[in-house]
Amino acid sequence: MLTSATTFSGGEQLSYDLQQLGRATIIGERTRGGAHPREGFVVHPHLEATISVAQSVNPKTGGNWEGTGVAPDIETTADRARDVAYERALRDVITAHGTAAAEAEDALAGLSG
Repeated sequence: MLTSATTFSGGEQLSYDLQQLGRATIIGERTRGGAHPREGFVVHPHLEATISVAQSVNPKTGGNWEGTGVAPDIETTADRARDVAYERALRDVITAHGTAAAEAEDALAGLSG
């Protein structure tokens, strides 16, 4: 899963939950850190209080990504994340020695050419 410094809220929840379950590798930048839904309440015509009204809790970790963001498994810039993920996927196919290994080797060789 690809993330950037602008990934927020629902995108973070999906990234965090899949990462904690071992179902996805997060590649890119640390996310923004918005796990708690908030509501704004007008205190005065020129002042609004923003209050958390809920909290995301991962059943495996008992925690979430509020304020810290989701740390990627493979850190790279957002503009490079797709290329890094593609190269990683090709290497995984080659390592698996399946029927597509030769095709993946050709594709990987083409990346450096």
